[in-house]
Amino acid sequence: MLTWTVAVDWDGDGILEADEGPRLTGLTVDRGRQRRFGSRAWEPMRVGRLVATLDNYDGRYAAWNTSSPLYPGIVPGREALVQVSDGVTTWDVMTGTVQDVAVYGYGSPQAQLVVEDGWRWLKDQAAYTAVVENIRTGEAVGAILTAADWPWGRTLDAGNDRIPLWWAHGEAARQINDLAAFEAGFAYVAGNGDFKFISRNNVYAVDPVDTVTQDELLKDVALAQPIDSLRNVIRVLASPRVEAAEDDVWKLSTPQLVKAGATETIYAELRTPVVDAVTPVATTDYVFNSAADGSGTDLTANLSVTLTAYGQRLVLVLNNTGGTPGYVTLLKVRAKLLEVQDALAAEVEDTTSQTDYRVVRLYEEASDYMQTWLRANNKAAWLLYQMKTPVAVPVVQFEARAERQFGHELGTVVQLDIEQVGLDKDFLIGGLRHRWLDGNGQAVRTSWYLELTEGLTYWQWDVSRWGVSTRWGP
Repeated sequence: MLTWTVAVDWDGDGILEADEGPRLTGLTVDRGRQRRFGSRAWEPMRVGRLVATLDNYDGRYAAWNTSSPLYPGIVPGREALVQVSDGVTTWDVMTGTVQDVAVYGYGSPQAQLVVEDGWRWLKDQAAYTAVVENIRTGEAVGAILTAADWPWGRTLDAGNDRIPLWWAHGEAARQINDLAAFEAGFAYVAGNGDFKFISRNNVYAVDPVDTVTQDELLKDVALAQPIDSLRNVIRVLASPRVEAAEDDVWKLSTPQLVKAGATETIYAELRTPVVDAVTPVATTDYVFNSAADGSGTDLTANLSVTLTAYGQRLVLVLNNTGGTPGYVTLLKVRAKLLEVQDALAAEVEDTTSQTDYRVVRLYEEASDYMQTWLRANNKAAWLLYQMKTPVAVPVVQFEARAERQFGHELGTVVQLDIEQVGLDKDFLIGGLRHRWLDGNGQAVRTSWYLELTEGLTYWQWDVSRWGVSTRWGP
């Protein structure tokens, strides 16, 4: 027998004190992604989403019902944890925050509770950092989580690749997905809310933890059409950056009023990242005057300017310590631009694939993190190797197998043996879906959206040959 728990922190005190599980009448959960590659790009992780239908016979979930024991706590942002137990083991199904509670129906009142996982937090948060040299991808993911005030736990591989010049700027979720695509790693939010980043070698060079045979699956196994995975021309763009000489990289366009004793903050967005930004110097970089046209009394001594410089963002705090309002008539920032050199394209193709399948299909990838042609060429060759021939990427389904349905997390590598279609390979669980088939949660259908890992090792030393047939270069 399965027991479902929906623990919610309705009063926002950090304790998941309420269990809405006994009121559940329906549940669906979607996490991860449905495929690794889209039509032209690496697929990002979707926001995990749980939709629960609850019995609302007494108006418990009506936000404006002052008689509800939850009033006034039915608001977005409350933390929630959904778990399921078979009486022996308890599994975390999803952790996240409440996004919506909709009530409907009068004859049989119900409520729909929508919970989204940590990817929603990351989509709603911006992350900014200064430029960092030679950083590993996993370390960059960690820096973004920190800048975005990530509220749950994290387990991050260091990453296999180093980025010559890296900075964070903008939506946290987008940047982390971009890093995962650059590395060809796997980033996800686990059922317990922790953020996980798996480096490339730990995605493609690990043994499966379980073997699944066709006898354990529902019979309607879905396989993508060959054309969905076929790409036989690969183009990866590299954008090298060089450090320019110090110059004015930003300048105030119109006079800025700062009232007596007041503080104003200016956020300057840059098109090009900078390094070695200089805190503005009085009279050289800023002037403060009682008149907007600069013809009044010089009040520069009353103004202090502090600067926090990120890669593509400057935060300037102006503090008028005097008793007279004034205008900032000059304000500029000096720094060194990281200018983009002419882009370099690494392009590879497989003419045999084009002949065999009578089609030419392009996959193109570009990233701020790709800054050397050699790295771009290696990535292009690896992508061509796995995409020049169509691969069978299945979607499989389970019922009445709780340990397998809830015991395997996203990112888990499993061996799939489906004799009926001649498929026996290792796959990674890239996405999953749980859907109740009845009103009490005893019948649940689970779908795995799988991604091929077998035979796709990016690059590894054959350590058994060290000192035998392998020599280190000079």
